[in-house]
Amino acid sequence: MNVLPFLGLSHILFGLILIGSKKKVKADYVLVFWLIILAVPFLSELPLGNSPLLRLNNPSLSLLNGPCLYLYLRELIKGEEDSPSYWPHLLIVLPYYLYFLFTPTASILPGGPQQLNNMTPPSLIIRHYGTFSLIVFAIYSFFSFRRLRLHKREVKETFAHEKGEVTLFWLSLIPLVFIAMVALIVMGETWLPLSPKIIHMNAYLFLALYLIYYGLKQKPVYQIPPKKAPPKEIEKVPREQELLEKLKISMDEEKLYLNPTLSIYDLSEATGISRHQISHLLNQSLSINFFQFVNGYRLEEVCLRLKEDKEHKENILEHALDSGFNSKSSFNSLFKEKYSQTPSQYRKSLA
Repeated sequence: MNVLPFLGLSHILFGLILIGSKKKVKADYVLVFWLIILAVPFLSELPLGNSPLLRLNNPSLSLLNGPCLYLYLRELIKGEEDSPSYWPHLLIVLPYYLYFLFTPTASILPGGPQQLNNMTPPSLIIRHYGTFSLIVFAIYSFFSFRRLRLHKREVKETFAHEKGEVTLFWLSLIPLVFIAMVALIVMGETWLPLSPKIIHMNAYLFLALYLIYYGLKQKPVYQIPPKKAPPKEIEKVPREQELLEKLKISMDEEKLYLNPTLSIYDLSEATGISRHQISHLLNQSLSINFFQFVNGYRLEEVCLRLKEDKEHKENILEHALDSGFNSKSSFNSLFKEKYSQTPSQYRKSLA
């Protein structure tokens, strides 16, 4: 008996239970739906006889991988006024789903249709289904990459770090995972003495486990604060210079920059200045973004610590981590950009 279907379903079911135990947001529901789509091929391999559940294994469901990637990304990075529509993306799947639902077909893998002995040759629609599926995923991957590129610029207006949960680098690797999947399946059909179906199911299991692992840790990138009722009385609005001074005093006295995951939301809460005002102040008055503002303080803190540590009791990286940095590469590049020398060269110049 092939244990792969049981293994795949049990792992995905366990992942669904773990994600269900999170404090769920809309992005998690998209992820759950995506995992269910990935579980359907394993379900069809179980010894269920003529169970109606077998009808769920409609080959067109694989077309939803692209929309799921895009919509999951949109939900993770959406802003206050952003609410992506779902139904237009389902229209891509609907014609194929109805066709496969009412037309007996052989199983279809990305490498092409697998014809059974008692079936007529596959129709034109079926023969080109694999190509159409890859085109759809390529289009959604393109739009996902474009969104991630815009997001990368927006991150520096909100966060003072570049951790994976913020940059969503792990999500940008999924198209590469799909390319590897298709390449393995095609190789299995042509050159390798392996069953394409086995390769296909192993690849889907790997993708499901990849999504479960990172999806459990992932939260929506931007915090959307609850809307507040407008004040009854119009208060005197502080001048920009006063707000800027308030920001600098909070950073100097409270050393907020030592928090390695400091965000503009944290600074807004600590100072009582709205995040929109903070962004405006930094952009208009100082011509920098939030990322540059906070890391400027961190770099000054590192330099101060290096000057005080005359006996070199701690290495440079320890000073950087204590100053709020959480990435060696980010620290080194920012230090060299600001001081035109490496941290090691700077330390030697202090001797």
